[in-house]
Amino acid sequence: MIVEELTAIPLEVRLTRPFSGSTYTITKRCTTVVRISVDGGRSATIWGGDEKSYGLELAGYLNGPIRDVLVGRDPTMVTALWTAMADMVREVQSVEPDEARERHLRMKAIALADIALWALLAEVADMPLYRVMGGYSSALPVIGIVGYHTPGSPLDGLRREVERCANMGLGGVKLKVGHGTLKEDLARIGAVREVGGRDFMIACDANMGWSLAQATSFVRALEAEKFELIWLEEPVGWLHQYDGMSRLRERQSTPICSGQNEILATECKQLILRGCVDVLNTDVTVCGGITPWRDLAGMAALWPSVRMAHHEEPQIAMHLLASAPNAVCVELFPDPARDPIWDGLPASKPKISQGKLHLPDGPGLGVEIDWDFVDKWKVA
Repeated sequence: MIVEELTAIPLEVRLTRPFSGSTYTITKRCTTVVRISVDGGRSATIWGGDEKSYGLELAGYLNGPIRDVLVGRDPTMVTALWTAMADMVREVQSVEPDEARERHLRMKAIALADIALWALLAEVADMPLYRVMGGYSSALPVIGIVGYHTPGSPLDGLRREVERCANMGLGGVKLKVGHGTLKEDLARIGAVREVGGRDFMIACDANMGWSLAQATSFVRALEAEKFELIWLEEPVGWLHQYDGMSRLRERQSTPICSGQNEILATECKQLILRGCVDVLNTDVTVCGGITPWRDLAGMAALWPSVRMAHHEEPQIAMHLLASAPNAVCVELFPDPARDPIWDGLPASKPKISQGKLHLPDGPGLGVEIDWDFVDKWKVA
């Protein structure tokens, strides 16, 4: 069995309205569809990444240098192929801004190719991806990402979002915080708890929007109100994330989550070794793919206090987390206006009920895609 073709198609969908967190505003949702085929007609199709500015360049790496590495090779030798692709990154050693950007894009291209290879193995085995990876669970807790800033931040709108999530069968939410005042954030968490109930999971995401002092004030007020979180995500600005998060963990008991922006699993390793996190939400589409993600999850499993989550990408994250005994939950965007990709690209989606996402039984990702959607939104 040899790889015959690899094709990448970047997609970009303009959102009907902007969505703002504490440090950014989103106006479009992007992804890259990757199809890999081998002799005999077998193939796998995956999608992932949210490269909002460089979709064509990312696809260019996949359709060019990455394709050249893979075509004619045995796709079952995934580790050897990952190492061969990683040589592209080793060529870029400088920390100059242009070369750092280049390294970042190459790692994302390697990640998508690696995910496609793993999905292909599952297709050939006629098994869901999570089982090929040594499955642990066929259903996972699932939460919805909500609470983006809107002018005035009306609580009624947030309550409706939480009600929608509960009606969808989700087991909780991840709430954006840090855009307004501490008092406003506490009121919003209180509204979520009021609507969702005592057992409704709540995570909070500050998107690196606070200083250590601000994060400490938030956590102290949170714990005084007895608002229990499954995690507080990226509470401290990136310039001081290591020292800031480790010191924050020393001062309080709320679990700290980070890792989604690290482009190497070795960087996520530092979050563990420096005592920064209780939860790693490393993004497989950023850190180089399933091959390094599995290494990192195995390392995290050696620390009893560290658990695994994942940044968005439920179509892949569900398989990764379902193969990890230290998983927390899957997250997704419940609002089609925020994520038209998840709403429209899959021809069918996994079943969600009673707070859990049930893994699909089909081979590979187990999620077929709508090629009409691809044709409509592919980048020219």
